[in-house]
Amino acid sequence: MQEAVYDAAVALWLDLREAYGLAMSLCGCLPKTWMIFWSTHQRFFGALCSSAKVDTIVEETEKALGEGYAVVIGLQSTGQSATHTQQV
Repeated sequence: MQEAVYDAAVALWLDLREAYGLAMSLCGCLPKTWMIFWSTHQRFFGALCSSAKVDTIVEETEKALGEGYAVVIGLQSTGQSATHTQQV
């Protein structure tokens, strides 16, 4: 299931890249605008990879709690940077 979701996401982003490139060439936008595209791409796939871990985390957490352990889940990213507007 996760592989199918990932493959579909890759196909979508390939289509988006093509359409974005066409749009940028038609409007004569600066190449710098690609920074926005690629930073969004990275955030998307980072979130996708993190979400792929949720089922395993839930399973391991329930097992550990059932055995009497305390569980601490650490997040590597808060997503705060995604809330800031980028200037082009």
